[in-house]
Amino acid sequence: TCSGGILGVIGYNKDVKIENCNNTKDIRANVSESGGVLGLAEYYSECTIKNSSNSGNITSESYNAGGILGDVLRNSTVNIEKAYNEGNIKVNQNDGAGGIAGGMSGTDGKSYININYAYNKGDIYAKRYCSGGILGSSYNGTEAKIENSFNEGTIDVGTSSYGGILGNISGTTTAVGKI
Repeated sequence: TCSGGILGVIGYNKDVKIENCNNTKDIRANVSESGGVLGLAEYYSECTIKNSSNSGNITSESYNAGGILGDVLRNSTVNIEKAYNEGNIKVNQNDGAGGIAGGMSGTDGKSYININYAYNKGDIYAKRYCSGGILGSSYNGTEAKIENSFNEGTIDVGTSSYGGILGNISGTTTAVGKI
């Protein structure tokens, strides 16, 4: 169910570093969690994505698609630094479309994402709600920090919750620097 241009899923106490990786191919997930670099980080994992990019179009049929990362959940942390997306991001049925990260949830334990020096130039669309130029959605027990990042893409959503940087926040989110 998860798709990534470089890696589909990391989980179960893994510590992964992805550096200097670039995806140029289109990605389509029939269910959820699609990312230009990484589809999903879960179950106590930590991932650093650095100096990486995506220029392929990313599509998720259900939820959470992002130019770099699809989703982070279940007590996991993802650090994204010096990354960019130029592909279009689309969620066809539900929510969570983001230029850098699609979504995050802390339902099964707190999740974290740190985004620094990132930008999006692709167009972002979610059929129901939660589209953001950098982060699409942040739910239940999450902590997101976005620094020195910007969006130049068009943001569109079917019903509500969209923004140039953040689509939806129900966790703790800090945005500082150039946004």
